[in-house]
Amino acid sequence: MLTEPWNLDELWEFLMQKICFSYLILGAIGLWLCSLQNYALGKAAKEYYVFSEKGMKLRDSPSLESASKVLPYGAKVKVIKFKASEPFEVNRLTGYWSKVEAIDPKTSTPVLGYMFSSYLLPYPPPTNREIESPLKNYQKLLVKSGMDVQISVEQQNKLGHEVSPDAVTLHLSSLQEAFVMAKRIYRMPDSFKFPSIYRNIYVKADVLDKKSEDWKIHELKVEREEDNKTIKTLHYSMKNYTGTIHAYVEPLKQGGFKFSEFFAPQGAFEQKDKVQKGSAKQAVEEKRQG
Repeated sequence: MLTEPWNLDELWEFLMQKICFSYLILGAIGLWLCSLQNYALGKAAKEYYVFSEKGMKLRDSPSLESASKVLPYGAKVKVIKFKASEPFEVNRLTGYWSKVEAIDPKTSTPVLGYMFSSYLLPYPPPTNREIESPLKNYQKLLVKSGMDVQISVEQQNKLGHEVSPDAVTLHLSSLQEAFVMAKRIYRMPDSFKFPSIYRNIYVKADVLDKKSEDWKIHELKVEREEDNKTIKTLHYSMKNYTGTIHAYVEPLKQGGFKFSEFFAPQGAFEQKDKVQKGSAKQAVEEKRQG
């Protein structure tokens, strides 16, 4: 406290006390604001997974020319800002630079960087490589991981035949995300790209599986609404000597996408058609004789 008359020593000591007290107050406010910001970021950050089978580059800045490190398929990241740039296109997928927090694969320490958003999905990617029932195997992985999914078995009419496919509803935000998911579940050929607007896509590829030395025929069809713009169903099929897997991806009105599949053993549908045609022919003959 200053006394009158003031002297320089007392004045200097008084000012230093006030300055130190002000710094303490400002420091406390700064720490509080930082902790509040970190809490907000942690609460807003959402976990996503790398869906590019060859891995994805984590870049230092939102640019294709910036330094990078590769995160492996299935790596988990926290997305801090999903749209951290203007949209751009890679392999006919439209996305953004997303600001993420990831674990450096070399140092095992947290790092910040930027990744292409279209290969980041909020579900762990498929790891099972079995040919039969890929969707059913993926369902088991999701349940084991504690993910929020809706699983059902329902009777449907596909390709004119009554089947009971296993179906799962995934809360994805766009058909593009659903396509990336389906491509990984069924290991579609790289030549199968996301369908462009207004185009009724039909692609076919014969692929030799080096492991089993078996040829597989892959087909992808797109069914659209009457406006020829809105996609109603993605229909993918994979055929080998044992039969054909039919997989469907359909957008739901209440949000999300339904994935369903069924396996048709080789000759099963052909035999059913033959029986039905034979019965119809017999009924015609009986009618004529009557």
